[in-house]
Amino acid sequence: MLRVTKLSKAFGGVKALTDLDLSLDTGEILGLIGPNGSGKTTTVNVLTGVYRASGGSVVMDGVDVTTKKPEQIARSGVARTFQNLRIFKTQSVLDNVRIGQSIHCTSFFARLNAVKTGAEKARSLEADQLIARFSLADRKQWEADSLSYGEKKRLEIARALAMRPKILLLDEPAAGMNAVEVDKLMHIIRSIRDSGIGIPSDQLESIFAPFIQVGRTLATPKEGTGLGLAISRDLARAMGGDLSDAPQGKSPTFLVAALKDAIGANLDRIQIVKGWLDKDGKTQERVYDVVVSGGRAIDADGRCKTAVGSTVDVDNATWTNTIGAPELITVWKDPQFDAGQRAFYYARVIEIPTPRWTAYDAKYYGLKLPPEVPMIHNERAYTSPIWYTPAK
Repeated sequence: MLRVTKLSKAFGGVKALTDLDLSLDTGEILGLIGPNGSGKTTTVNVLTGVYRASGGSVVMDGVDVTTKKPEQIARSGVARTFQNLRIFKTQSVLDNVRIGQSIHCTSFFARLNAVKTGAEKARSLEADQLIARFSLADRKQWEADSLSYGEKKRLEIARALAMRPKILLLDEPAAGMNAVEVDKLMHIIRSIRDSGIGIPSDQLESIFAPFIQVGRTLATPKEGTGLGLAISRDLARAMGGDLSDAPQGKSPTFLVAALKDAIGANLDRIQIVKGWLDKDGKTQERVYDVVVSGGRAIDADGRCKTAVGSTVDVDNATWTNTIGAPELITVWKDPQFDAGQRAFYYARVIEIPTPRWTAYDAKYYGLKLPPEVPMIHNERAYTSPIWYTPAK
């Protein structure tokens, strides 16, 4: 359905995309994942005609759309959402969805003809169905700006689907959503995929379940770009690296290192999170503390039971870096490795306790918050996963 070959985009001397190859077939979900600046949104903008490619080609259903205008690409069957919301704030939910449908009314006379033939009534029913599908039926006549953030995100996807696309591009669809909103979005995207629409997204890692088997790798990161792609017949996320079939009797060994942020808190510990499919096909997960600060002991089960402590002064919303470590590094080997079992690994770095935003607000505004409001937290960072797949 979609074939991209050696796609490139440069802004002056800055190469945002270089020789990107990818393909997308009907009913597949494509994950485009990478760090900030790796070219995810640029890819979406080039595919939709917002940016003109510097090189390469984009072919949609056998038709080269590389140099087409955005509205021509949209009419060919490509719809998108935006990293930053692009809804019509003062228009109703219904009007926002109907605006998406207007891409197929190319003139005033086409609109009149739609009214005469009954197509307009069918579009109105279709809009109502889309609104209901995204759990917005009771807000149909609300101004879009009065919706919650998660509802606005869903509205933007509904508007894109109103264009009747063959391919739906989602630019950070779950950014800023809470866990409940993400779950709703995950269910909706699965249902969209099941309807036969291809879905490229640049945030699958954040919105889908902890472990889903990857079907096939389409492209690997280019040197210096950090941009990775993977695709599956089910929801997939893959980035970081792949381990080949393990030699007999060998376990994977990881060099793990982390350095504190220059203006941030010291580090408490580094963890390796391992996930795998057991013999019954069920997902499993285990967390290992692989290196901790302050000379604390790691028990035989791979966990450190001794807390790092806390220097937080809640009343003044301050802390000190007198505990923890500015840098942690170790070499870790999986003690329970099964060479015949699919698995993934990622590192989680945890800082020492620091004031939560509620503590800063309480200090600034002179508030007395209820005791159940958390005032301290541990910031953390995650790496991309490394996947292990045994030989077939």
